[in-house]
Amino acid sequence: AGKYPKEILSLTDSINQLIISERARQERFRNSLGDLAHSLKTPLAVLVSSSEADMQGEDWKINVKEQVERMRQIIGYQLERAASSPHMTLAGPVSVLKVVQRLSNTLQKVYADKKVNSSFSIASEVVFIGDEGDLLEMLGNLMENAYKWSENRVYISARNIQNDVDSKLEVTIEDDGPGVPEDKLEHVLKRGYRADETVSGQGIGLAVVKEIIHAYSGRLAVERSNLGGAKFIIHF
Repeated sequence: AGKYPKEILSLTDSINQLIISERARQERFRNSLGDLAHSLKTPLAVLVSSSEADMQGEDWKINVKEQVERMRQIIGYQLERAASSPHMTLAGPVSVLKVVQRLSNTLQKVYADKKVNSSFSIASEVVFIGDEGDLLEMLGNLMENAYKWSENRVYISARNIQNDVDSKLEVTIEDDGPGVPEDKLEHVLKRGYRADETVSGQGIGLAVVKEIIHAYSGRLAVERSNLGGAKFIIHF
């Protein structure tokens, strides 16, 4: 705390942010362990009560399968949450274009049957200052959503915006799918919420994105794209 010469302000700010992020990381791991233990109590209790009730045959198999699947989802959910670590303030620049191309190559294989036409508007010098894993997690979730919901078009753009103090990053991911209904905009970023219950998923991805962006003191906005679908905008 205190006032410092402007020549070392960026250093003192970075150190303070590193201290804050480390404290937040420790708190998140404690919370994740507690949440995991609490979440597993219910399916375990169901299995115990089923065994005590002497369930037999097909009923027992169905019950075990349901509860084991539920536990698998819970563990995956908590691991994903724990993996969304706060950014490393002292990390170096990461090429946004290379990360987007890497993710696109993977998603083109996953959604090969859709033949998605993806296009980018990202200069090679556009960078993200932070952990590459965080950028992969954020853009991976948003791009997968775009590929999943699109009819056949996905558009991604990114740019660094310079001002008198520093350089900021803006990334947009758009698709030509159905978009996010107006009445669900405020809910879609909540953990566990799914805008369409008929489509597979756990409603985790966007919540993870929001948590990581928040760790970088960034902002996430959801709008209607000119392509007709959803438009997610990240500001750092």
